Amino acid sequence: SIIGELNIVGTFNNQDSGTIINTGNIENKTNGTFVSPGTIDNRLSLINNSTFVTSGSLLNKTTGIIINYLTMNNNTGGSIVSGGSFTNAYAAAFNNYAAVVNDSVMIGSGTIKNFKAATVTNNNELRVKKIFKNYGTITNNKTFTTYDSTTMENYNLITNSATGTIETNHSFTNKKINATNIDSINLTGIIATINNSGNLLHKKSTYTNNGTISNLTTGIITNKDSLILGSTGIIINNNTLTNDSICTNNGEIVNNSGKTITNNDTLTNNNIINNAGIFNN
Repeated sequence: SIIGELNIVGTFNNQDSGTIINTGNIENKTNGTFVSPGTIDNRLSLINNSTFVTSGSLLNKTTGIIINYLTMNNNTGGSIVSGGSFTNAYAAAFNNYAAVVNDSVMIGSGTIKNFKAATVTNNNELRVKKIFKNYGTITNNKTFTTYDSTTMENYNLITNSATGTIETNHSFTNKKINATNIDSINLTGIIATINNSGNLLHKKSTYTNNGTISNLTTGIITNKDSLILGSTGIIINNNTLTNDSICTNNGEIVNNSGKTITNNDTLTNNNIINNAGIFNN
């Protein structure tokens, strides 16, 4: 069968009333510009080597492949729903100002920024391999993994549902209130918050909490390397927290009635631990 090939070297504007149904290959070349406030239904291959801006609907179907090699923006009003493969390559930037839903595999080998009013919902597998800055809202319902040499920074809200696992294997920072940032996002009054009902597993490197981590009634937190609470950091435990390596508390740890903290290695408390539950040492 014949497969369509669309190569964009100039400018392609898909207007708000426009619909592209792609069952072939679309490639935005090095000098190309692709702008879409309309609808894109991708069922095979969509490759970006330049500037790709959507403020409409981008549907990446189960057979679809999206690879961003340079700059892709999901602007205000945009919606990306991916049931296929979505890859942000090593030198690429993916900037989300609206809504992204991942129902399959999303690989962040480059830089991902989720801005203040934006949402990312992961319903399957999200892999972070370089940089992820969250200024908005992330909801994880399945598997969210950061790899070696990754930098992940949370400035706003991460919710890990009861079916979710967040595994960190390199630097992770949960920021303090009013945190400054290189993108000049106004975060006045915003405390970086992680609400965990699932599994938070820190396996390698340093996990720094300068904000709030609430381990809810079904939540499990396990530290297997270095967990540091800064002076503004607090962990509120309403289920199970286990330290299997090094934990340094310069802030506050709260263990509520009937809940369990287990220390199997070294916990250094430089400030406050409030224990109303079970503390195993």
